[in-house]
Amino acid sequence: MTHPKREWFYRLFALALVVRVVEDQFNGRWAIQSGELFPWRHMPMVPLLPAPELLVEWTGLIIAAVGLAFGWRRRACATLASLLIALSLTQMFQNQKLLLFSIALALAIGGDAENEDTRWYLKWQLVVVYGFTVAHKFIDGFADGAVLQNLAQTLLAEPLAFAPRTWVLQALTNQDVARVASLATLAVEITIPFALFRLPRAGFTLVVLFRLGLSLTMPDLAAFGFAMASLAFLFVPSNEAR
Repeated sequence: MTHPKREWFYRLFALALVVRVVEDQFNGRWAIQSGELFPWRHMPMVPLLPAPELLVEWTGLIIAAVGLAFGWRRRACATLASLLIALSLTQMFQNQKLLLFSIALALAIGGDAENEDTRWYLKWQLVVVYGFTVAHKFIDGFADGAVLQNLAQTLLAEPLAFAPRTWVLQALTNQDVARVASLATLAVEITIPFALFRLPRAGFTLVVLFRLGLSLTMPDLAAFGFAMASLAFLFVPSNEAR
């Protein structure tokens, strides 16, 4: 049985699924499936499914999210979510979808986040994600700020309706600002796993603030943020979680 204070893990993960559906609608999934846009990140050897398939995928994910959030047949809902996300991965691969699939599959197999093995696996998913993220950024030379500067310039060339995002991106086009932001990002991503193990509540707060900042600055990262927050919440002991 799930500890009452662990319900926030399910609520955050359910929000990740719902937001993923919303983000899919804004990143051109329908146009891709209907053939209007090039099927980027489409898995080779797998047919591109017709656009109406998205209605099945999105409806199923929302049903699964509601069930997970309110405790209705959670294992079945997690199984449904894992199957639909697996299908979605064959149509447009994204690392964040792979994380959502991993979480849903763990819940489908383990049955509950209170299961010790399931909780251990889910907590280490967060550690692995940040570990690989930091390693990849060091290999790509992220610390010098050029990657972030180029990304900001690319995003500014696209329509941006959210004014604060525009202000931040304009600031990041400055090389010095981009370098400082890059170093700060690496510092936070290195700190988070250690903070979660030593100071769980502070670590969870850091994850929430960091992911919120990224989601407000960069597009298509909100679902990933909710997923990471759900995993971070598992580090907070049940007697401290609220």
